[in-house]
Amino acid sequence: MHEGYTESIRQLMLHLEWSTLGLLFGMMLLVGELSHTGIFEWCAVRLLVASKGSFVRLLILLCTLTAVASAFLDNVTTMLLVAPVTIDMCNILEVDPRPYLIGEVILSNIGG
Repeated sequence: MHEGYTESIRQLMLHLEWSTLGLLFGMMLLVGELSHTGIFEWCAVRLLVASKGSFVRLLILLCTLTAVASAFLDNVTTMLLVAPVTIDMCNILEVDPRPYLIGEVILSNIGG
């Protein structure tokens, strides 16, 4: 709103970051298609085996993976790739994924 008037749709479209929207859309498509291949389940099983049944060790592994991935990828892209692994893993273990996701978001911001 500028001086009591709303901007037209055409003006609003000029302010959008189309490259960012394109990247996010592309990554969502990629994650959606990769989920059909079972790659996220494979990653979840590998991390579960590496954690040796320790929830703390699992949290550390997931957060380390997120921080390293964020060093090379955008934070949102990293979370789009890591969150499905975390949610699948927590569903297998029947634990709440929220603490793991919060830790990943924090380390994604630190790593990126």
